[in-house]
Amino acid sequence: MKKSVLSFGTLALLAGGLWTIAVALEGAEEMAVLRAEVRAAQGYDEVDVARAVLSAAQITSFAQNLEFCGYLGLDAAGVIRSSEVVRGLVDECSPLWPDDLEVVASWHTHAAYDTGAWSEVPTVIDIEADEDEGIDGYVATPGGRFWFVDTEAMEVVQLCARGACVPVDVAYVPGSEGYIWQSYTYQELLDREAAQ
Repeated sequence: MKKSVLSFGTLALLAGGLWTIAVALEGAEEMAVLRAEVRAAQGYDEVDVARAVLSAAQITSFAQNLEFCGYLGLDAAGVIRSSEVVRGLVDECSPLWPDDLEVVASWHTHAAYDTGAWSEVPTVIDIEADEDEGIDGYVATPGGRFWFVDTEAMEVVQLCARGACVPVDVAYVPGSEGYIWQSYTYQELLDREAAQ
């Protein structure tokens, strides 16, 4: 009869695998809570629903340091709801277009605060992606700013200043990106990103 021999490295790998499973389960529980909170956020005012959805998503976004995203749209009864929540990467997220909603806007978070990232203002990519789909958008930042992406005017406008209506990452350092304007045109976003 042959004996199985596990090396220290194999044991460490197995233990690491178990840890990974535990982290994945914890992430799954966070996602289940987030999805329930997003499903509960519904109504007839687009901005209110966007703010409620992004407020719910911010906490998980900070904890996992990932972007979360989705679409807002009208259901058959004319109620504004979010599509399914999608977990993205640190600096991107691709929502799934819903079949059961008449889409009016996108929404996404900007993950957790990172000293090396400029994430307090929607990006050129954010406004271009919404324009390509023919919709507007909403963005929440680690500093707790709530933005509207207006693709008709091709500008982004702060609906709420830092910490006024969506959660703030506790690690966020005020002023780390300099002065943040109330709004930026598409050209101003291009200039801002070119200067970074």
